[in-house]
Amino acid sequence: ITGAGILGVSVEQALEAYGQYFVTYITQQGYTKLLHSLGSNIVEFLCNLNSLHLHLSGSFPAMEAPAFRCENITPVSVELHYHSRRPSLGPIVVG
Repeated sequence: ITGAGILGVSVEQALEAYGQYFVTYITQQGYTKLLHSLGSNIVEFLCNLNSLHLHLSGSFPAMEAPAFRCENITPVSVELHYHSRRPSLGPIVVG
């Protein structure tokens, strides 16, 4: 039995909800300054996620971090590319 099954949602919906929760959780744990250091807006933040993962890999050498690439940035949108050895975790990014 999976958590998604218990909740009566799809695995993708559960992972997306976890992504939403994770952002709230890390801010409550005192990582707000670290998150703000990645940029002053959401596009800068997304473009700098690889730097955060590189920093974290120093403490967690076995971590298999995803890679992100921002393209086609306009005043109202950004195209975010997600690459991972675990692509099934993509819904976390959406959350």
